[in-house]
Amino acid sequence: MFQEYFALPSSFGVFLTSLAVLVALASKGEGVMWINTILIPLKLIICLSVSFAVLGASDKSVDMGNFFAIPDRPWFFSAILYVSFNLTFALVVLSSLGKEMRGNTTGGVLGGIGLGIFALAIGSSLLFYYPLAGNYQVPMVYIAFQVGPAMGIFYLLILWFAMITAAVGNAFSFTKRIIRFYSVSYWAACLGTLAIAIPLAHFRFSSLVAAIYPAFGYIGLLTLGSLFYAVFQKK
Repeated sequence: MFQEYFALPSSFGVFLTSLAVLVALASKGEGVMWINTILIPLKLIICLSVSFAVLGASDKSVDMGNFFAIPDRPWFFSAILYVSFNLTFALVVLSSLGKEMRGNTTGGVLGGIGLGIFALAIGSSLLFYYPLAGNYQVPMVYIAFQVGPAMGIFYLLILWFAMITAAVGNAFSFTKRIIRFYSVSYWAACLGTLAIAIPLAHFRFSSLVAAIYPAFGYIGLLTLGSLFYAVFQKK
C-alpha cells in the first residue's frame, strides 16, 4: 500500500508495521484486545461507508458473466473455506488469550453476522470495478479513492491498522507457543517471530492471500471437524 499509493519503498511499510507490532506486543494480551476493540469496528464502519457510496453513486451495469467466468472452485466451497479460515484465525487468538477472554454465544453470532455484511459489502463494490480493481494489491483501497482522495487515504490507514491487529494477534499466539515449548524469554520469542515474518512480508500481498487463505481454510476444516467430534462425544 505504501508503494502503490505513496510511491514509497515497500520495505518502509514493512519496517513501520514491524515496529507497530513490536510496540503492541509489549503490552501482551491487553494490547491485543484493546487494538482489536478499537480498530475492527472502525474498519467495518468505513468499509460499509465506502461500499454504500459506490453502490449509491454508480450508474454502471455489472456483467456477472465475466466475473464468474473462470471460478477457481465452486462458490459454495469457497464460502465454506472463508468461514473456516476466519474461525481458524479467531481460535488462534482466543486460545492464546485464554482466561483473559470473557465472551458468550451472542458475541459469536453478532460477530458472524457483522463479518457476513462486511464480505457482502466488499463483494458488491468490487463488482462495479471489476476487472480494473484486480490490478491493485488491495482493491478496496482503489475503490475508496474513487469515492474521494480523503476517503481513500482514511480507508488505507484504517486497513493498515487492521492488518497490524491481525499481525499482533497471530504474533502473540505464536510467541506464547514458542515460550511453552522452548526455554526462551518473551522478548526473544517476539523478535524471533518478527525475524521469520519480515522476509515473507516482501512477497506480493495478493500472492500471499491466494496461497495462504485457502491453505488455512483447509486446515481449519480439520480443526473444526475435531472440535465438533469432541462436542458430540461429550454429549
